[in-house]
Amino acid sequence: MGTYSVGSQAVAESLTIQAISSTQHQITHLPEKISCYGCPRKFRRYPDMIIHLEGRGCPSGISIEELNRSAAMCFQWKKYLDKPFREGLLAGDDSYRSDPDGLPFKCPRCEESFPLLSSMFMHIWSPSCGQGLNGGPIKKLKRWLWKRLHWRKQHREGGVGLDMDEATQAFQVMALHASF
Repeated sequence: MGTYSVGSQAVAESLTIQAISSTQHQITHLPEKISCYGCPRKFRRYPDMIIHLEGRGCPSGISIEELNRSAAMCFQWKKYLDKPFREGLLAGDDSYRSDPDGLPFKCPRCEESFPLLSSMFMHIWSPSCGQGLNGGPIKKLKRWLWKRLHWRKQHREGGVGLDMDEATQAFQVMALHASF
């Protein structure tokens, strides 16, 4: 009996590894349709583009602090951001990252917590929860990030010299007018 259960466990683990490998392999065949908010590069998945921005790999200079600040500014922030972290993220403070309990982001559906915006998006992209990238507050967050960061890219390319503080003020004014 003991050998059978160990063998069954090994078979189950092998099947799990095969399923993960198959999923990862399938990702390589996805078309690169997700445009970066800051540069011409394209990605297979939305979370990959967010990782690109968080990792300072984008030539646009969009940083993790700017991405977090933008997420904290979105009017839906209470659905995916833990309240105690919001002020720090708005201020560009990333000291929470050195704390193992620093998990500012949360899935709006299952409320699992994450240290990075990209981690939350990876969870939502995966079939583990059912939230989905194109519904509810996540859809609104994606739209806000696109408006805020892609707008910056277009204005930079168009020769308008706005820094992020000026862009933030412009967006706050736009949000105020939109609420009337």
